[in-house]
Amino acid sequence: MAKANTATHKPGTTTVLSTSVIKLVPGASNPASKGSDRNRRFALMANGLTVGQWYAACRNSPNITGRAHNRLVAKAVSKGYITLTPPKA
Repeated sequence: MAKANTATHKPGTTTVLSTSVIKLVPGASNPASKGSDRNRRFALMANGLTVGQWYAACRNSPNITGRAHNRLVAKAVSKGYITLTPPKA
């Protein structure tokens, strides 16, 4: 299983989550169960999207009834599905 770089989620560090850039980990499996809203939210994660853009994509998708939230991002990082990088200055 791929190990996630959790540098942006270490306790005591500050990261502006909504502007962090998502990078999918090659070969990592989706951490969600099949056929659920959560699975559809994780499927919308893509390389180069910011977390804020992912939130907006989830809100605008007619197939998703719930909200995307920071716990889902933290779960995706902890499961090694994505890594987050700070935005370019």
